Amino acid sequence: MKVHLLKIILILKSIIVCITFLYLFTQCSLWERYQSQKEELSGGDTTTFDRTLNAFNKPASNLKNHNKILKFNKGNQTFKATWTNEQGKKLTGLGPLFNSNSCNGCHFLSGRGHNKLEGEKDFRSMIFKLSYEKLSPLPGYGSQIQDKSINKEKISIEVTPNVTFQEKKGHFPDGEEYTLLEPKYEFTNWKYGEPEKFSFSPRVAPVIYGMGLLSLISEETLKAIADPEDKNKDGISGKINMAFHYKTREQKVGRFGWKASHPDIKQIISVALHQDMGITSELFPNQNCEPEQIQCKKAQGNNKPEIDKDTFDDLDYYTMLVAVPARRYVQDSDVLQGRKLFSGIGCINCHIRELKTGNNLEYPELSNQVIYPYTDLLLHDMGEGLADGVREFSASGKEWRTSPLWGLGMYPLVSQHNRLLHDGRARGVKEAILWHGGEAETSKQRFMNLSKSERLLLIKYIESL
Repeated sequence: MKVHLLKIILILKSIIVCITFLYLFTQCSLWERYQSQKEELSGGDTTTFDRTLNAFNKPASNLKNHNKILKFNKGNQTFKATWTNEQGKKLTGLGPLFNSNSCNGCHFLSGRGHNKLEGEKDFRSMIFKLSYEKLSPLPGYGSQIQDKSINKEKISIEVTPNVTFQEKKGHFPDGEEYTLLEPKYEFTNWKYGEPEKFSFSPRVAPVIYGMGLLSLISEETLKAIADPEDKNKDGISGKINMAFHYKTREQKVGRFGWKASHPDIKQIISVALHQDMGITSELFPNQNCEPEQIQCKKAQGNNKPEIDKDTFDDLDYYTMLVAVPARRYVQDSDVLQGRKLFSGIGCINCHIRELKTGNNLEYPELSNQVIYPYTDLLLHDMGEGLADGVREFSASGKEWRTSPLWGLGMYPLVSQHNRLLHDGRARGVKEAILWHGGEAETSKQRFMNLSKSERLLLIKYIESL
């Protein structure tokens, strides 16, 4: 009897020790280190550890088949190639009106675009969406401004946009001062009639890497995350944007674009070719000339796709399989402290760390991957400070898709700037957070109430992603 009692006591002690250890493990930096270490593989097995200027245009690391790598490289070449309107060239069909003559012109090295910088004469990696009476295209101009022409003497550009920045000064509760840049836009030289009333939305070119992984997040996962009526009463009401699928003519779950207005990568490539470069495709066989643009319509071709199927497929394959760069400094003590602050002030409620891709027979490399994109791909009300007047399906002017944060710390190296947000107004992470409002207002206020040293730790963590 005594022997059995002694065994029971020993077992109970062991259980208490284990429970105590697990509790301490979850409360101390060991747990934080373990979780952070996992996140080094931002894109799961596809993650690249390239830390050079080319970090954003590497193939998925688990892409091993020679023919697949060859197809990826062909797509990369098309991405970087310059289109022309000269007959006889392989990549011909540019314009008549356009914003850039190459994918790389806006998404430099598959990186992020920027607003007009000091010394630049025009917008090089940024476009303006237009709307009139809710979703209607603006008469004479369509749904997007094209500010370049293949022949300005014969085919007038639509309008000349410009921007100036006004400084907004403020200070944190601890006295540290800051300055925000608020963009003010003007449009001159309307060539097809000056509209009395219209809405516009400036958009910088987003990064390309990781799009294939995000395309494999299941609709069920997104629906489970969404909380449009804020039933859990946490002040966050992320919702899905049901976007129009141009090929099937149905409503589909949107996940790409600043307002999640495109359901898949093939569509967003087709739209970019058509609107940004004036390149027709199978999905959009007609030029982007409005009825009022007579000279533009005269210059258009025979309404056959200007990008052939093989070239389009290579470009699509490249976009699907561009690797996400690995997280850096995952065991740095400052970064680990910043990680806890990121969760503590509520950033994690929208910038969700971990997701898992579904299975896809065409892209086994992307299938069943645990990834760390720091997004929920949902729409959130970001407040009046970031609002535009453009609606896109169920997305209002104040609603924006949660931007993925993975790779953000590499922007200054690859994209040669640190401008953030949909219109590139923010000079770095601090200013981007300070522009947050709406559903993110509480997190912003918590950020402001941190000590200066804590704010720096949080920023350092975000820049490690």
